[in-house]
Amino acid sequence: MRRELLLWGVVALASKAPVALAPLAPVFLSRQSAGGYSLGATLASTYVVGKWWARPCSGPG
Repeated sequence: MRRELLLWGVVALASKAPVALAPLAPVFLSRQSAGGYSLGATLASTYVVGKWWARPCSGPG
């Protein structure tokens, strides 16, 4: 049972990685552009605010 629980924990954590790392994607994608990290930070914050604003429409959980 211990091995199954460990596997479940690893899969549960790995499934949250794309959601947690999505705001970092614009930062890394825009670092070579003219705006650099400030443009990436603006895009990331816009993404996070959009997710926050749309949260009531997503339902519970």
